[in-house]
Amino acid sequence: LRSKNYKRMLAYSSIENMGIISIGIGIGGAGIFGAFLHIIAHSFTKAGFFLLSGNILNQFKTKKINEVSGLVTSVPPTGWLWVTHFAALSGLPPFPIFLSEFFIVKAMLEKGYILLAIVFLLLLTLILFGMGSRIIKMSFGHPTTPVNPDKLGFLSYFSPALLLILLLLLGIYMPPAVHDLIKSAMSLL
Repeated sequence: LRSKNYKRMLAYSSIENMGIISIGIGIGGAGIFGAFLHIIAHSFTKAGFFLLSGNILNQFKTKKINEVSGLVTSVPPTGWLWVTHFAALSGLPPFPIFLSEFFIVKAMLEKGYILLAIVFLLLLTLILFGMGSRIIKMSFGHPTTPVNPDKLGFLSYFSPALLLILLLLLGIYMPPAVHDLIKSAMSLL
């Protein structure tokens, strides 16, 4: 909630997501499937986020959240990819983190852990608010002029965009190979 460094904020978010994965495995049932899907979805989402944070660092020469504002206006490709990766990490449909968290909450409810499901959802909301307020300020606040205004090359956007496309596809249609991979991993537990 008080993070001042956007790269550190992303790292704290990774710790939170490892907790979600641990809870899913601990609950069992559909929660295990959700946990493994969360591993895949989180790794794609966070990889794209960290690549974009490198773009921001390159253009603004700072890691401080308060020194970066209005990304969608000052550096639109980075800004819109930043916002969209946040939507993916937040678990908005059709991104696969929505499905993974759905399976984990479903497993909680099936096993009668209603209080745990409520606390889980409340904490996710709190984390979403904390991170979202920073991301929104960075993306839509009064534009800060980049220190390095030169446009980044195509390759600076290719990987985050490709990861985002893969996430959308995985959220809409899970290829049988991915489903089988998750089922195989589940059988090892």
